[in-house]
Amino acid sequence: MILLTGAKHKSHAEFDIHVGESLKAGITMQLIESIPRDDEFSTQAVQNQMVPLCDNGREKQIIMFAAELLDTSHVCDDRYNAAKHILGNDSVLVEITSIIGYYTFCAYTLNVFRIPTKKV
Repeated sequence: MILLTGAKHKSHAEFDIHVGESLKAGITMQLIESIPRDDEFSTQAVQNQMVPLCDNGREKQIIMFAAELLDTSHVCDDRYNAAKHILGNDSVLVEITSIIGYYTFCAYTLNVFRIPTKKV
């Protein structure tokens, strides 16, 4: 979710800072490299580039929920209901939405103050 947020908001510092943590959490470099960045970011691009690399239905729902929220600032009823069904309840969706909101704030701050990208 953090990488998607950095990618959408053109926050290269945020994206690069979290690559290492994503790898530690078990996200593959192949999946990370499939994330559409900057002007290429869209729900459709995420679906075409990232989702085929995921075997897990839970991961797919989280990725698509996050992508649609980032792309449109909204989540349609079908996406919401599908995510809620596979994730079990609203508390996970609240957490996803909160994380995206927080890292959007971080991306804006990094961008405004031109925090340089540091590859770790």
